[in-house]
Amino acid sequence: AGRSAPSEDAARAIEALRDTGATVEVRQADVADARAVAAIFEEIDRDMPQLAGVIHSAGRLSDGSLMQMSREAFAVPLGPKVDGSWTLHRETLDRPLDFFVLFSSVAGTLGSTGQANHSAANAYMDALAAHRRALGLPATSIAWGAWSETGIAAETTVDRSAEKKGILPITDAAGLQLLKAAMESGVPTVMACPVDWTAFAGHRADLETTPFFARVAQRKAAPRPTAPLREAPSSLAADLEVASPADRARLLLDFISAQVAATLDIGSPDDIDIDRPLREMGLDSLMAVDLRNKLSAGLGGE
Repeated sequence: AGRSAPSEDAARAIEALRDTGATVEVRQADVADARAVAAIFEEIDRDMPQLAGVIHSAGRLSDGSLMQMSREAFAVPLGPKVDGSWTLHRETLDRPLDFFVLFSSVAGTLGSTGQANHSAANAYMDALAAHRRALGLPATSIAWGAWSETGIAAETTVDRSAEKKGILPITDAAGLQLLKAAMESGVPTVMACPVDWTAFAGHRADLETTPFFARVAQRKAAPRPTAPLREAPSSLAADLEVASPADRARLLLDFISAQVAATLDIGSPDDIDIDRPLREMGLDSLMAVDLRNKLSAGLGGE
């Protein structure tokens, strides 16, 4: 069941399953729509074998700076993650399931710049899994890292930006192995994500002060060298005020190039082609938020 009809690749996979003798039913329904979900469960009770389990993998993104995000934009990930999870929980309370699996994200565990709403939605899924276990019900919430071949991360290049921060990509084959291990783990919440803790440490200033990181990080690494601000923010602004028009353009270009290099993890600002669109260089929506913050701070903004 999903919001949209199966893609061509999904349709081929479904037909391949049917060719093996499996019965595969496809229904279009938004898991955040309680009535639509209830109708599917009514059909299962009426026409299908007893339900054995649930895997909830729906999600939507609406990235941006928290201070500039509207209530409507913040709520986008909450529909499938929060409303959808709770609806499935309520519909299966009295059903003897073998498994109830929620696809959460490391964003809810480690945090993610520009994704406060996504982080909150996934933290809710993790909490719901713990709540179900406390009720004696099956539940496993898997905080996934970025899959490199399937899903939202692969479609939006989030996997590449995450890798620069130490969150390594998950192939489909590895993901299926992690799924099996998580479902057999016997615990309500699992983080399934390969992490280069050395690289991760270089991007997190709170590594020493957060107990979770203190436990899991095997060794502390010196922060990766990044292109610093040209000078203190107030000094740059002062230089721009007194500089000639030609010098202002040079100062701004040098400053912006340094921040782009730091955001895209490019070795030197001199390696940047200033005539090439940033998206062609790998800038995604989360990096754009980070870059905007760097530029604002460097120019004395809030």
